Amino acid sequence: MLESEFKEVEINDMGRTLRFRIGLFSCEKGFLFFSKASSEEKFDPMKYLTDLIGLAVFIPEEGESIPMDNKNVFAMIRSPLAVNNLLEEIVNHQMVFTGG
Repeated sequence: MLESEFKEVEINDMGRTLRFRIGLFSCEKGFLFFSKASSEEKFDPMKYLTDLIGLAVFIPEEGESIPMDNKNVFAMIRSPLAVNNLLEEIVNHQMVFTGG
């Protein structure tokens, strides 16, 4: 049984704390993603940005939540390391499928 379909994470972006809610892949999209990623010798998060970033929703302190996409992630986040950290959190959350 899955712990939770959603996980909230905080990402440090050059001194700012940004909150995101991360969802899980559907079965089909997860299968396609892991099939594609497992064929690679080394996992490159940028190569899979389009697959991953749509699973995150920005949670502002005030106002409406904002679903992430390739365009607004770079408009909202200043640090490339913060983008990478968010992608890592998204991938790590998918591991609930393995029971880990």
